[in-house]
Amino acid sequence: MTKRILSVLLALVLVLAMTTVALADAVVYQNYDLTINDIEDGRIYTIYQIFKGNQAYSDDGPIFTDVDWGTDVNSAALLTALGLESDATAADAVEALSKKSGKDAADIIKDCTTGAGTAMPATAGGKTTKNVQSGYYFVQETTADVATTSAFILQVVTATAVETKRSDVPDTDKKIVDGENKVNVSDNNIGDVITFEISAVVPTNYDKYDPYTLIFHDTMGEGLTYNKDAAITGTSAGTISFDEDANKLTVDFGDISNLPNLAGKTITVTYTATLNENAVIAGAGNVNEFYVEYTNAPDVDDDKDETSTTPKKYAVVFTFELIGDKYDSSSADKSAKLAEAKFVLQNAAGEYMKKVDGKITWVASQDDATELVSATNGSFGVEGLDAGVYTLIETEAPAGYNKLTEGITFEIIADYDTSVSPIALSNAAVPTAEVEVGNSKGTVLPSTGGRGTTMFYVIGGLLMAVAVVLLVAKKRTVND
Repeated sequence: MTKRILSVLLALVLVLAMTTVALADAVVYQNYDLTINDIEDGRIYTIYQIFKGNQAYSDDGPIFTDVDWGTDVNSAALLTALGLESDATAADAVEALSKKSGKDAADIIKDCTTGAGTAMPATAGGKTTKNVQSGYYFVQETTADVATTSAFILQVVTATAVETKRSDVPDTDKKIVDGENKVNVSDNNIGDVITFEISAVVPTNYDKYDPYTLIFHDTMGEGLTYNKDAAITGTSAGTISFDEDANKLTVDFGDISNLPNLAGKTITVTYTATLNENAVIAGAGNVNEFYVEYTNAPDVDDDKDETSTTPKKYAVVFTFELIGDKYDSSSADKSAKLAEAKFVLQNAAGEYMKKVDGKITWVASQDDATELVSATNGSFGVEGLDAGVYTLIETEAPAGYNKLTEGITFEIIADYDTSVSPIALSNAAVPTAEVEVGNSKGTVLPSTGGRGTTMFYVIGGLLMAVAVVLLVAKKRTVND
């Protein structure tokens, strides 16, 4: 009995000894104040603890030690995202993240958080403070109804205050300048010179960055030829370049953080492009896209020039065509096609189309107009027309056929769907004008006659009257 009690006591002593060792080795994580300073009230931030950790010191300076998984991370997902094995440790994950830029690390971590995190609403003076366990945190702005939010990562191993350097995405725009109007879609003739305007509003806190980069990127479709006349307004900065192969205009404003008085100001670039013979006819139109590259450094402990891009904005130029079909009108099914019929095209202003080197202009004299000639299959036409009302005038009929005595008026109607981006045609089959033109054979006799014919009628009537008078007189003479 005594021996059994001694055995139990010995076991308890061993357990207590092991417990004492375990308690001695337990890692203690302190709590520290985390303060987030925004530039305005009402912003809400949510923090996620990714790793627990302490700060230690080595010959190379402070290091992050005692690493363990935090309370708000899906560790399996993070290991997979980092390309690590499933049995890798939190320390392995930290080492892998340390080799990435702040933005890349934030992009990986934000998809591996779990739970609701801890909300930190910014109140008085845009300041919010929370006492949190030491570790490595992902911070995401979660303000409702705010289009642009910042996200960054930071270590909290001592009392930490951070400025969010939140950057509203530059408010961008792209327009076609049509007289006094600025629009996102237009219809034009091939050869028309079109004025484009691209712009961005500088964020109010741009000068809080070092550097703050701003670059305009504008790409034209093959149907637009840049006229190399871009001009900048709103700032004296900016280097303009053009990539011929990509048909892309780039305006690099460089680091604008030290330029004064730009907060809330609009920087604009205006240029022209000519709608050329490579233009898309109807269809999706000739799309011109624009976006801005801007500084958005999520790693507030490291002022690297990490950039994001704004959503693309579009302007679309449409152009259309006339497709004509010349046929023998005596053919019931219009299958007998006629060649060598000649036409000119007149616009609503009474001007005539002239097409040279693929470009359309409008002239006052019909003699200067470009003739459209029907082929052996009866087809003729012209590509690159603006939407509008036109009249097709036949100037010469095929041999043996009667020329039309009146022009054929038709309209190209372009209806646009502005609910989509880029803007598209809502009547994609309509803007190609298909005009059928029939001719008849033989000589056309006047239906009402002319002045000469009327005189024949008058003379004939007089002769008939004289004949009647003579006949009556002769009968009286015989009777007498």
